[in-house]
Amino acid sequence: MSLPSIQRALRGGSAVLHFAAHVFEGLPGERSLPLLAGSPWPSMVRPREIFLALSLDRGGRPDLLTATTVASSLSARDALVVLSGCGSGAGDHLPGAGLQGFTSAWLAAGAGSVVASLWPVTDDTGEFFGHFYDRLAGGAPVSQALAAARMAALNSRSWRAQPLAWAGYFAMGRE
Repeated sequence: MSLPSIQRALRGGSAVLHFAAHVFEGLPGERSLPLLAGSPWPSMVRPREIFLALSLDRGGRPDLLTATTVASSLSARDALVVLSGCGSGAGDHLPGAGLQGFTSAWLAAGAGSVVASLWPVTDDTGEFFGHFYDRLAGGAPVSQALAAARMAALNSRSWRAQPLAWAGYFAMGRE
């Protein structure tokens, strides 16, 4: 997966984008964001950049997608964006702007809903998201599909029943 392939999928009218990838934070970048006039805080802040590892490029280097790129360069057109990666719903709290990360970036890019996680998740999320997508296919709104996937995990009588495996996922946006 690469930025051009994501752009093609969005131009083609994809209703769902599902990312099963590593998410990590970088050091504070050079970009600064202005705060609201009259704020008691310094006039500019430097949020930590958040990266989604897409794939390796031809040179073997990671192809990274940033929340900044999502918000400024993509048009999600009411798509459902699922971010199944460790802490994919995390971000920096910026005075006057709130929590800024991939969730807010995809919503700014026009996504209808975003599903993300608050903490590290296992790579084995297929069963969880299988329940989620089954409910979506049956016409359930995103929040109800996510609730059904959580209940299925809770009732699984396996390690997936532990809240650490399912409780970190949340949905934001429109139904």
